[in-house]
This record gives sequence, structure tokens and C-alpha cells, in this order.
Amino acid sequence: MTRIDNWNALFRKKRRPEPGTPPGTITVDKHVPAESIHLISYDEAEVNECDLNTVNELKTLIEKHNNKVHWIDVQGLGNEEYIRELGNLFEIHPLALEDIVNVPQIPKADQLKDQLFVVTRMLMFSVPQVLSSEQVSIFLGKNYVLSFQENPGDCLETL
Repeated sequence: MTRIDNWNALFRKKRRPEPGTPPGTITVDKHVPAESIHLISYDEAEVNECDLNTVNELKTLIEKHNNKVHWIDVQGLGNEEYIRELGNLFEIHPLALEDIVNVPQIPKADQLKDQLFVVTRMLMFSVPQVLSSEQVSIFLGKNYVLSFQENPGDCLETL
């Protein structure tokens, strides 16, 4: 029989900004580890993967290889500055950025300008027979996929 790792993790209280803050406010949990960025760039001839330390590194690589498709996988939601910089780089609406960090959100799909924004839950076995859940937010745009995983560790590893 499979057991749920932590019922509170599945049905926990939503992380929210302080009352009275304007819509689009990004509030991160200081106890959540900071982000790591994993980039996979590909075209019909090759696939390249690398881990990045800054959004500026990401911007440079995307501009240098603008003819490729890029999958940017962000793991962890603990760095407000990273999230804002990525929002600026990919022109993400502030309300969508807020939805990324205020977990859990109800699964949904929204068309935002030139992007499709999807929020979903990823169920996985953290250890055999123990089911855990985390939020994954995904933006699909021209020549890129940008995914945000709630926790470090790759719930998308099998993809």
C-alpha cells in the first residue's frame, strides 16, 4: 500500500503576501533553498546542457544561440531577485510570478500575451511506497520552455 509522505504538504496552507500588499507581490519563503537553473538547448543537430549561476549567464547563452529551442528548468523558489530577473527576461506578467511562488495553486492553464502558462502538481515517490507532491509552473513561449519546480531536486528527471 502506498502512503502519503505528508498530508500537510498536499493540503498545506497557501503561502500568501501580507494583507494589503498590491497584486503581483512576490513573497518567498526564506526557508526554501535558493534556485538553481538548468538549461537544455537543442536544435535538429545537437543538444547542450549546462547549470547556470545567474540570470545574466542565461541571457547571454540564449542570445548567443537564438536559433535553438531552450528549456530553462528552475529548481527551488527561495530567491525573489532570481524570480524577478527571470520575469523581466521572459516578460512574465507580475500576477503569474506571484502564482509561481504562492504555493499551492489550483492547477490551471492561462494564455498570457505570447505565452501559455500552466500550473500543475507533480506526484512522485520520494522513497518507495511514499507519495509526495509539489507544484510545477511552466511557461511555453516561442523557442523556450521555462519551468519552475517548487523544491530543489528534479521531479522532471524522467523527462
